[in-house]
Order: sequence, then C-alpha cells, then structure tokens
Amino acid sequence: MFNSFSGGSGLAVAWSESVACTVLDATPSYLVVECQHPPLGKFAVIFVHLSCDVGARQVQLNEIIMFVLSCPLPLFVAGDFNCLLSMADKVGGRPLAPAALDQLGDFLHATNLTNLGCIGSPYTWSNRQSGSKQILERLDRCLANNLVLCSWPDVQVHHLTDLGSDHRMLLIRFTKTPESRPRRFQFDKRWTTNPEVPGIFETAWAKRVQGTTQFRVQTQLKHLRHDLVGWASKGTSNSARQIRTLRQTIEEARESPVVDLDHIKALENQLGGAYKQEEAFWKQKSRVGRLRKGDANTGFFHLTTMQRRRRNAILTLCDDEGVVHTQEDAKANVAITFYQRLFTSNGSDPRDFVRQLGLPRVVDD
Repeated sequence: MFNSFSGGSGLAVAWSESVACTVLDATPSYLVVECQHPPLGKFAVIFVHLSCDVGARQVQLNEIIMFVLSCPLPLFVAGDFNCLLSMADKVGGRPLAPAALDQLGDFLHATNLTNLGCIGSPYTWSNRQSGSKQILERLDRCLANNLVLCSWPDVQVHHLTDLGSDHRMLLIRFTKTPESRPRRFQFDKRWTTNPEVPGIFETAWAKRVQGTTQFRVQTQLKHLRHDLVGWASKGTSNSARQIRTLRQTIEEARESPVVDLDHIKALENQLGGAYKQEEAFWKQKSRVGRLRKGDANTGFFHLTTMQRRRRNAILTLCDDEGVVHTQEDAKANVAITFYQRLFTSNGSDPRDFVRQLGLPRVVDD
C-alpha cells in the first residue's frame, strides 16, 4: 500500500499465484509492475492514479513517458488519469476549456500509445448525483503500446459496474470470444509468384457452366474463389509458417554433424523469398502504398494494419431504447434498423421542405 497525494487510501496491487509479478517502481501516483503469465508471456503494466493538480500531474506524466519509451515489453498504462481526452468525455457540470484536453493528448503523442477504447458505459466516474446536478466523466482508461497490438490484436477493455464506488472498474480481456461470420474474399498478392496458382485458374475456368454470359462469368469467378480459398487453407501459401519452418530447418542443418553448405545456402534463399512474401502480404493488408518493398518494412506494415483495425473497430452500438449491444449480430441489426428508418420515406412531399426554406424563386411555375 502506498500513500496518495491527498492522504487517502493510495495504490495497491494484488495478483494470483498463477502470475509472477515484480514491482519495478512504486510512487504515490503510479506503480510499474512486470508480469509473467504462462499462456500470455511477459508484459508490463503501469497502474496510475494521477494528481488533480495540473502541474503535479504533468510531472507525473513526464516520469511515465521516460519509462514507456524505454520499455521493451508489451505495455499497458491503465487507471485514473484525472484528465480528459475529448469533449465527449464529460457530460454535465461546467464546460471544458479546449486547453484542458491538451495534456493527455500530448502524452499520447509523446509515447505513441493507443487508446484501447471501451465496452460498456463510456463514463467511468460519477458525482453520484441525479438530474441537472449529475456529472459524468471518463477519467479512467487503458492505453497500450504497439507490442500489445501485435501480441493481442483482439484485446478489449470493459467498463464494469460502479456499485459501491464513484468509479467503474476496468477489465482487460486479452482475447475476445470468437464469433463465426463470413469473411470477405481478398486476393493475396503473394499468390502471383506461386507456380501452383495458374493451374487453379485453369481448372476453375475450364468448368462448364450453362446460362447467360454474365451468369457464366459470375459462377466461374465463384468457383475460382472457392478453389483459391481451399488451396490457401492448406497452408502452402502461408509465408509466416514457411519462415518458421525454414528457420528451424536451417538451424538443424547447421547443427548437423555433416554440414552441407550448398543445402544451407539454398534454404537461406528460400527464407529470403518467404520474408519478401511476408512483407508484401502485410503491405497489402496495411493499405500503405507510399513505401517500396525490399526496405524491411514488414513490422511497419503489420503495425499499421493493427492500428487501422483498432481505429475502425465498432465495439458497441446503442439502439433507440438506450440498450448497448456488443454481439456482432445484435450490432448488425441496430445498424440495419437505423438506415432502414433513415432512408424510408415518411410520405411527405420533398417540395414542402424546399418551400419552408423561403428561398427566392426564379419563376413562379
């Protein structure tokens, strides 16, 4: 237990026997903990409870920045920051000055941390009042570095109940429950260099289909897509798997009592080709076209893809009755209902709306 600046209960950290934790640094405003979990591996967490004073909070953030930039592990920064990131983080009370949002935004920019968003109520603190006196704010949040996004791309942060407290607890889930849904087909550019692919095209296009020209083309494309997906599922085009296999094979060949240098060189050439295919794959997924291949950009492309997925993810949708939905089917129904109502005519004449604008007329007809 560590005393806080206000002399309150302070900060404490507890963990189960299945997790090995080491407290690397302990201050009244934050705890730095290194965790070792058998299935997840090693990662670090900075638990924060920052000061309400702007100047003191800036000093604390500067100290945290130094640790974040030097941390080689997947890192979470979570807790009560006592400051807001946007105007949407507050409801009720006195309006915010735009300058009040700069502190946390500058911190994110300096550390390149990603805000993991939330599932549940967007506000984590309440003044426990009602009506016009109620104030809701999002003071607590969870941030993560790029290694977290690469290690656990499906990580989620849930805002739990605030019963018995004016703050909501944060729950980090490293993986989400998988939901089966059809995946959009996307042609993999790596297939263009695989000698097996032309045969798949020829076989699929040679299938006889009866019907109009448009129907035959659509059906043959469907057959081709099905054959390509089936062929790719066997793993012959998985460059990441090829890289792992080739590296292990090269290591075994080097440790063999009889070293065949020609064989090792051939394996290394194959490994180089697999690395190029892996870079091309992640470049296509990242949708970044301004960098050239061959510049060891695989990590950048992979990270860009993870950040784009995190930025575009729709974690929750709220329906007209205020119910928050997190399941994919439920979110889809909310979206469909919204746009059906939006684009459904209410029977009124659109010219009535124009007349109400009171615009001057060129002609009377």
